[in-house]
Amino acid sequence: MLEFILSDLKMDVDTKNDNGATALHFSIWNMWSGNREGNKPYLEGMNTLLKHGADPGLKFKINDESQSALELAKSRGLDEVVALLEGR
Repeated sequence: MLEFILSDLKMDVDTKNDNGATALHFSIWNMWSGNREGNKPYLEGMNTLLKHGADPGLKFKINDESQSALELAKSRGLDEVVALLEGR
C-alpha cells in the first residue's frame, strides 16, 4: 500500500504535520526497543520511505525541542533503526 501511495499517487515522501513530523517520525514513535517482531512492519515501511527519498534529517518540534528521525531513534534505543538511518 505504501509503495502504491508513493509510486502511483506520487505523494511527497516527506509530507509533514503541523509540528514537522514525517512518516519516518511516526514509524519510530510506534516502535519499542527490543520488540523485534512487532517492529518489523515499521522497519519495512521505513525501508520503503527511504527508498523513495525520505530525509531522516528533517526535524519535528515537540514542546521546545526539535528532533530528527535519527535523533528520535537514538533517544528511544532503537538500534536497528539507527543503523538503517545511518546506512549501516
